[in-house]
Amino acid sequence: MATASADTLCSQQEDESWGNLMLHGFQVEAYKPVRVGDKVCYSFYLKNTGSSDVTLGKKGVYLHTNDGDLSSNSGATISPGKSIFVKDCFIASSSGEWTTYPGVCIITAKGEFCHNFETSCTFDVFIECPENWNCMTAEDASQGNYIRYSDELCGYTITGFTAMNKVRCTATEKLLNALQALGV
Repeated sequence: MATASADTLCSQQEDESWGNLMLHGFQVEAYKPVRVGDKVCYSFYLKNTGSSDVTLGKKGVYLHTNDGDLSSNSGATISPGKSIFVKDCFIASSSGEWTTYPGVCIITAKGEFCHNFETSCTFDVFIECPENWNCMTAEDASQGNYIRYSDELCGYTITGFTAMNKVRCTATEKLLNALQALGV
């Protein structure tokens, strides 16, 4: 996982099963707030609760992210009562709401089957406010001598539990004075 001071973004509360496979210990960590370019780490266990071997398919076990699936353990076999531990990291490449969830592909006598677990982690990824700019909410901006330049520049922020509001970005007084001096 990430270093000891990273924050837990999500932690699985209850085990989840699909056939003879049990997902447990799913956790996602990163430094908060998560920004574009930051490393996000995840880990989980997949246990064979059945009485015969389970062979993983071409995709093996994976984590679905906004950028696609991150696969590992292709072709591995999980013996009865045994677990595999999956641990890796990815880079948050864009701002907005991200949802990740684990999945698995197995090989049976009838072919290869894949399953996405319902256990998931949703978190927000922000972009840095550019140098010489102040990024703030509309409420904060209304209390100062600022102009709104863009609704898109600073990414997203959370209000309440799950609502996302775009942050409004405002020019600093220095930029405003420079624009006024140029007659803009």
